Amino acid sequence: MTPRQSELELQEVVQKFHEKQMEMEKVAFRERFLEQERIREQQQKERRLLMERSRAMKLKQSEMVARIQ
Repeated sequence: MTPRQSELELQEVVQKFHEKQMEMEKVAFRERFLEQERIREQQQKERRLLMERSRAMKLKQSEMVARIQ
């Protein structure tokens, strides 16, 4: 093995390492994105539920006021 050959092999190893690193960063980014998306959807679901409860309570309150009058 000549010194030049070892340099080429080292460059190849470094290149493969960088490619793998980029792939892992993409996977990590996608996982973070999906987690944030899941959290956002859960928050929207909770907001809808709270709004529905609020509407139901206002309706019930209005019915009670109407019965009293």
